[in-house]
Amino acid sequence: MLRKMFLIAVLALVVTAPLITEFRSVSASSHREAPLISQDPLADNTDLYAFVSPDRPDTVTIIANYIPMETPASGPGFFNFDPNVAYNIYVDNTGDGVADVSFEFRFKTSIANNNTFLAHLGNPGAGPDGSAGGDAIIRTLNDPDFNIKQTYAVTMSAKGRLTPFGQSIRSTVLGGNLVVPPYNIGPGATPNYEANLASRAVYDLPGGIKVFAGPRDDPFFIDLGAVFDRLELRPLGAFGDPTGRDTIAGFSNHSICLQVPIEMLTSTGQRPSSPADPAAVIGIWANAMRPTMEVLRTDGAAPDTSGPLVQVSRLGNPLVNELFSPLKTRDKWNSTYPADDIQYRQTEVVAPEIPAIVDLLYGTNTPGSGVVARALKPFPTTNRVDLELILYKGIPINPITGPNFTTVIGGDLNRV
Repeated sequence: MLRKMFLIAVLALVVTAPLITEFRSVSASSHREAPLISQDPLADNTDLYAFVSPDRPDTVTIIANYIPMETPASGPGFFNFDPNVAYNIYVDNTGDGVADVSFEFRFKTSIANNNTFLAHLGNPGAGPDGSAGGDAIIRTLNDPDFNIKQTYAVTMSAKGRLTPFGQSIRSTVLGGNLVVPPYNIGPGATPNYEANLASRAVYDLPGGIKVFAGPRDDPFFIDLGAVFDRLELRPLGAFGDPTGRDTIAGFSNHSICLQVPIEMLTSTGQRPSSPADPAAVIGIWANAMRPTMEVLRTDGAAPDTSGPLVQVSRLGNPLVNELFSPLKTRDKWNSTYPADDIQYRQTEVVAPEIPAIVDLLYGTNTPGSGVVARALKPFPTTNRVDLELILYKGIPINPITGPNFTTVIGGDLNRV
């Protein structure tokens, strides 16, 4: 049973039983965390969020973010999704670390006017909605001055019946030619951005699904400067600075957002009525895939690509690869699927490096209570079997009570 549950623990972002009855969110973060993907930002997963939709509580909202640390004022070459990358969101509803439902997003880029350096200067004339072209203002998603435009298609795949030839897969194209809103260039080029452009890029798809893909403010909060400066967390470090700092504030990313009816994601095809229902727990992760071959051209045209897709980035549980994987396995981790994550149990769950650093900095490794002393013991002797349940199955229905085992941190962060 350990193997089956652990597959979700390392990768899949667990949406627990309260998914059905109340608002809860789970999130992750992974900005430029591995050597190879740090050189490939357009395929880099940064965050993953999943929660019961507050506006439609019979649905789940899933947000997969890509392209870390985008500077909003990044013209003239504003950030876009990569047409050579397949962006995917996966749902495991049986606890085996294998996707039962998936959503694939593929993007295309078109340029209306190649004779300008501006992303917001198209060709003169009226657009299909009557908007005027040639004045370097993008007022609508159909404006002729929306010069560099991305569109995308969404394909949903779900497991069907087991046949003599294997598991059948049903794939449905939910939508095509959906428009990615332009970058928020500024009040001159993209006036009334949220009302006229961003909100108009939310689409209704068959089955009650909603979708959006485009640039958004990066919502994650982390003090990267302090975390990676010897874990000198400002309130606890030598300088005693009580103020948290959001290093990512002011940066953007590209978000892929889905709102999906709960019954489309569960193993039973129904909305669970009780938190105790096994179908009330699902695992979610996202990835990015590239073709195995890319050939650069001498004429300056786009590279030629060929071959099957290979996974180059993935994200589920928060900060797993970023904080717990050693350098030697980070790129491998990004290429691994959840069903194979048991191989990382020792370095990422049983005895990761970071507790030793915390003990070194803050002197918490006292006999019988230090972080390292506990981490190096087998799970059954830590008296914290609930931590495994939290990782594997979400927050237990009846969590145990007892002392705080997180020493100087001051709170059980696995329960918060």
